Amino acid sequence: MEYIKSEKLSTHIGEVPTDNVWFTSDYPEPYFSFDDAVNRHKLMAMPSIYDYMDNYVFVNMILNTWTNREGVFTSMLKSVIVPHPFVPPVKARLAFLTKQKEYVSQALECGATHAGGTELLAQIQADQISIYELDHVLATPDMAKQLKALRPLFGEMFPNEKKGSMGEDIPAMVGRFLNGVMLKIEHTKTKGVANIKFPIGKLNMTNQELSANLDALKMEIFGARPLKATGKYVLHLDIEVPPSPTKYKLDPVQYDLTESVTKKKRR
Repeated sequence: MEYIKSEKLSTHIGEVPTDNVWFTSDYPEPYFSFDDAVNRHKLMAMPSIYDYMDNYVFVNMILNTWTNREGVFTSMLKSVIVPHPFVPPVKARLAFLTKQKEYVSQALECGATHAGGTELLAQIQADQISIYELDHVLATPDMAKQLKALRPLFGEMFPNEKKGSMGEDIPAMVGRFLNGVMLKIEHTKTKGVANIKFPIGKLNMTNQELSANLDALKMEIFGARPLKATGKYVLHLDIEVPPSPTKYKLDPVQYDLTESVTKKKRR
């Protein structure tokens, strides 16, 4: 990537245009500050222009997941409660596994898509309820023994206490995974490169609230980085507010890791 960006291969006639009208192909795409990018989106979304101030602000990241060890890569699927909560753009699809009947009805009342015990687990195994149609799988500890052998089936959705997806506080668990921001890292065809897209709030929120949410979610993404990863972690970062096709790039260096994230050793 550094070679491609070298001056010898550059077709740009300069780094910065000399006036306010230019061919974009002749100059590098500029970086914007967070406030400038959000304010530009707000200007376009004003009622006097396009009128979508209630739309969601999305962040797109390209991550470097390259490691020196084969089979070790960045992986993440979790729900995070941000400092300034907002209703997610898409309601999460959630399955709750428990043997206790009172918990089944409680989970459904709280918003779970499916709830049940051994019979629900059998439906998932038989693909009557596709694992690909679910965003999260929660469970109570009494299902741990049955779930242990099915870890490969659930993958990143496998319930555990550390992620908050296994426990007995049904309202808190379901509420967290329905109202939190879902972070899911998706790998590309290019080895060592992954994408993640997530909302940080609505455009009618203040810049400070949006920035605080981004900072909180950014730290969660950093926590998923393998300890053996090399080089820069954040390769690209931009902000978009659909339906506007415009994406404002932020300098990825300012949003990259400044120090390694300490991970707790498994016992």
